[in-house]
Amino acid sequence: MDTTASPPAALPHLPDNASWPRRVLVGFQTLMVLKEDAGNPAAGALINRAFDYEVYEAHIQRMRATPQGARLLSDRPSLERNDLDLGALSDLPEGSLGRALVDYFDSNGFPPFHTDQPLDDDHDYISKRYRETHDCYHVVTGYKTDDLSEMELQAFVMGNLGIRSPWVILTFGYPVVGLLQHKMLPFRYLSIARTAWKRGQAARPFLEFPFEDHWATPLSEVRRILLGDAAT
Repeated sequence: MDTTASPPAALPHLPDNASWPRRVLVGFQTLMVLKEDAGNPAAGALINRAFDYEVYEAHIQRMRATPQGARLLSDRPSLERNDLDLGALSDLPEGSLGRALVDYFDSNGFPPFHTDQPLDDDHDYISKRYRETHDCYHVVTGYKTDDLSEMELQAFVMGNLGIRSPWVILTFGYPVVGLLQHKMLPFRYLSIARTAWKRGQAARPFLEFPFEDHWATPLSEVRRILLGDAAT
């Protein structure tokens, strides 16, 4: 049996000063790569450049202006698989954020995110940070991991962070998730997405939150901090 790891899938090329249609095309092609190879080391950075470079730049500038945000950018803490101590988190009290994250991995039967993406600048770190905290988003928001709940989380993220890539996922997800799986008319699908989007808008930016400082914090308190009135 050949146990040699497959090489990362080839990514499309994004020219300098690419037009918006070209950026959308490259971004969509890269999303298809991520669908089959979630840990592709360069795909996250390419998605960032194609869809959301300016959006992430605004987050970076805001983070640099606060002690908490500046520390995240300076220290670049990692929540990916090789750096997350699930054993220590499992010893935390029931109901804490860290324990809830371990329970989430156990109940869904998959490990934490991993990538070998190099971090050449703050943009690379922020795009990696978004991907490796995705599971924390599920835990805090309460959205499950079935396909429709994933669409809700994408809409939440679009409202919360202002990034554009979820728009593509939601659009191309409707025929399969909304129509084929759930027999939803477009209006119903859009209504569900709009509710999640507005909830994300009302919440604090998750990308700028130091989850690793709050493993022992009760999940209910983390939800209060981040979601406020949008907790339900």
